[in-house]
Amino acid sequence: MVDDGLQAQLALAVADGADSIVTALALSQRLGELRGGPEAVRLVVQGPPGGGGSTWGARLAAALEGRAGRGHSAALVAFERTGGYWCILEALSDARGLDPPTRRAFYAQFDDAALHAALLASLAARGGPADAVVRRCTRNLARSSELRGPLRPAVPALVEDLADGALAPEAAAALCNVACHSENKEQAVECGAVRNVVLQLGRPGQPAEASEDLVACLGVLTGGFEKGLAALFEVAVVEGRQKVFAPLFALLQAGGGSSATLQCMVLDVVGGLCAASPQFKAWAIQETPVVKTELPQMLRSDAAEVRAAALELAGMLVDADGFVEVFQRANGVSALQSVLEQDGPRGGGAGASGPLQFMAPAMPSGGMGGRRAPTQREMAQYLLSKILIL
Repeated sequence: MVDDGLQAQLALAVADGADSIVTALALSQRLGELRGGPEAVRLVVQGPPGGGGSTWGARLAAALEGRAGRGHSAALVAFERTGGYWCILEALSDARGLDPPTRRAFYAQFDDAALHAALLASLAARGGPADAVVRRCTRNLARSSELRGPLRPAVPALVEDLADGALAPEAAAALCNVACHSENKEQAVECGAVRNVVLQLGRPGQPAEASEDLVACLGVLTGGFEKGLAALFEVAVVEGRQKVFAPLFALLQAGGGSSATLQCMVLDVVGGLCAASPQFKAWAIQETPVVKTELPQMLRSDAAEVRAAALELAGMLVDADGFVEVFQRANGVSALQSVLEQDGPRGGGAGASGPLQFMAPAMPSGGMGGRRAPTQREMAQYLLSKILIL
């Protein structure tokens, strides 16, 4: 059930009345605390009180349109400084992992042309206290495949934002979702998004969360998309491979601002580039830290997801010219053996007794025959059998 008091408060907050701003200011913090939780999701799905086909999106659009006529009271000034109605929209629309029926009902509440127009206008305006919040609203709404089409006009503004150090992370997160629509992705690449993203990755002192947004955006723009890949390699030709890719490789290092999630994201992007370009693959193996340093270290990671991603990349590269030699010189064999020690012998845990079985027959084409994904132990055994030719 929806809290009727909260629903009534929200309706008052987005209404046109003397008390609405005071209510909205007080409600913003409460909604921030509830964001993404079951109560907030139910509040959105239920819609405004009274029914009648109205939506929260329509109510917010009307509130945004009418705010200019509300004077400059102290409450309004304070409310606008926190992001105003955009702050309410951002808190309401920030939900993940919804089941399909709930997801449809949830985003239907924000499928309003007037709201989209106001959002697009605010994106283009820039320079206000709500800049970052508006981009987070765009990110949230673009999680819905149905809303990505109407948000296509946001692409040029978001690409331009990628060149702004202050707005780049929020813009990257928004564009990452907006560009999941194929036409939007193509437009983003044509507008120069790839160049702006990779140059932002080279900025020193980037927080891990900001780097995650940028790498995720780069992955969407280039993953399996020829025009995006071509744009990236063109930037590398103009700016130099080292300038373009060294910051990406640096994010593979544990610590120093990199999280396990970020390491996995970078491995995924690097793997995609290796799959797309034999020249890049050869260069990455022979002349970069990817195999010489980072891959063996990630195989020893305490994070299971990092080890899995490193094993997957090693499996992709193992048959490439020069990989085995470089990997062996980097103590890669002992790193693979450490994976076996992490998992313990087959049929036992990490602390099980008995000799470790380092070798296994080469895995057949298609992994485990389509029955299940190979375990980390099986992947490590497979790689050892390939590298040591046993």
